[in-house]
Amino acid sequence: MNWEAAGAIGEIVGGVAVLVTLIYLAVQVRQAKSQLNLAAYQEAEKLFSEPSNALSASPELAKAIAMASSDKHQDLEEWQELMVDAHLTALLNAWELTISQSDSGILMFDRGEILKIFGRVVTQSWVVHSWHRIRWSWSEEMQSLVDAYIAADSNSSE
Repeated sequence: MNWEAAGAIGEIVGGVAVLVTLIYLAVQVRQAKSQLNLAAYQEAEKLFSEPSNALSASPELAKAIAMASSDKHQDLEEWQELMVDAHLTALLNAWELTISQSDSGILMFDRGEILKIFGRVVTQSWVVHSWHRIRWSWSEEMQSLVDAYIAADSNSSE
């Protein structure tokens, strides 16, 4: 065998090796993306369950939210307002992360569906009352998003 034939065989073997490496890397990237998606989903699930668990574990919080949802929202004591505000903050943190991860492609959720549910949450009366107290602590993007849903809801109910 001459050097030219050996060189040609070497090129073929090298090309196959590159192809196998690229296939391997594609599989690894796909698996890593799946694992990232699963981890993000689990984190979002955890963030959403924390406010729910707090609500079920605290009769005081449940009562405060019930009052905030009624015409008695002005009767909330300061400590009750703080509980409601902290609960809303935890809930909005979960939503903000979910929306952000959906936008970046980490979570494979439809943004329109996420925002539809988000809109139903942020237009609840207790959320609206609490939002006006905690609005300042959120990013401009989150302020704009929540404000837009609240404004649309108040315009549709008039």
